[in-house]
Amino acid sequence: MQTINKTMVMVFFCLLVLNSFSEADLIDSTCKKTSFPNLCLTTLRSSGVSVKASVNELVINILKASLSYASDSSNQINDLLKKATGGFQKQCLKICAKNYDVAISGIREAIQEIGRNEISMAQSPINSIDVEARNCDSACKLRISIPFSVRNTMLSHFATIMLEILKG
Repeated sequence: MQTINKTMVMVFFCLLVLNSFSEADLIDSTCKKTSFPNLCLTTLRSSGVSVKASVNELVINILKASLSYASDSSNQINDLLKKATGGFQKQCLKICAKNYDVAISGIREAIQEIGRNEISMAQSPINSIDVEARNCDSACKLRISIPFSVRNTMLSHFATIMLEILKG
C-alpha cells in the first residue's frame, strides 16, 4: 500500500514538472523569436499565463500588461501637464497625452480583435501603439528632456514583441 502511494506521488510530481516545462517551452520558444526576449519572458511569466495558453493568449497577456503600462504612463503625463509651466513643455505633454490616448484605444481594440481571432485586424492597432509611443518621444526629445522617455521606449518594445509573435 505504501509503495503504491509513493508511486502515485512520484507520478503526480513528474506530471507537474512536465506541465511546468511545457508552459516554459511555449513561453521560451515564443519569446526567443522576438527582439526583446527578456522583456517578453518577464511579462508573460509575471502574468500567470496558463499552461494551455495559445499564442493568441500570450499576445493578449502582453496587451493587458501594455494597457496597464500605458495607462500608468498616461497618468504620469497628465500629472506633469498639470504642473507644467513652460510653453514648449506644455505643448509636448499635450501631444504625448493625445498619443497615449490613441495607444490605449489601440490596445483595447487589439485585445478585442485577437479575442475574435482577427489577427490581421489586430496588427494595425498594435503597430499604432509603437507609432504613438515614438511620436510622443520625438515630439519632445529635441527641445526638452522628458522623464518618461524610457516608458515610451518600453511601450514601443511591447508592440514590437506582439507583432513579432503574431507574425510567427
